[in-house]
Amino acid sequence: MTMKVFTMMKNKKLRTILYITAAIVILIMLIISLRYCNRSTPPPSGTDSTTGSTTDKVLDFVPAGDNNGRIQIPAVTGLNMRAGQLEQTVDFYNPNENSCYFVITLCLSDDTVIYKSGMLAPGEHITAITLSQELQRGLYRNCRMIYNCYALDGKTQLNGSNVVLEINSQ
Repeated sequence: MTMKVFTMMKNKKLRTILYITAAIVILIMLIISLRYCNRSTPPPSGTDSTTGSTTDKVLDFVPAGDNNGRIQIPAVTGLNMRAGQLEQTVDFYNPNENSCYFVITLCLSDDTVIYKSGMLAPGEHITAITLSQELQRGLYRNCRMIYNCYALDGKTQLNGSNVVLEINSQ
């Protein structure tokens, strides 16, 4: 009888240690995944004139990958625009290396379309646009620049891209 009680106590301690170890492992995994999620989560939407800003450049373009038969999408991280004005100076373009047209759409975080281009041929730039609404002064986060790509026949839609960016309206 004593041996049975000793074995039951030993098993109970072992189970308790296993439960505690499992809880610690799960907690560590949860902490790691929360930290990973926070790194990839964009800042909260809306406007904020007090925190963060884009650079003084009109656009901050970074080419996305090499061409090798793929469509190059300019990665825009931010736009500076003039508050209270419909007419804006930009440099939207379709890289020379592409063999397709772009249609570029600029949306606020609530999916309000504030600009949509016509078909932009490879190597072509748009340097002035007219917004559909004036922007108030502030930082607009989680905006999107949507690139719809079309074959050179102008009818066949190809892949596209959504680039998340912020608009600094000054």
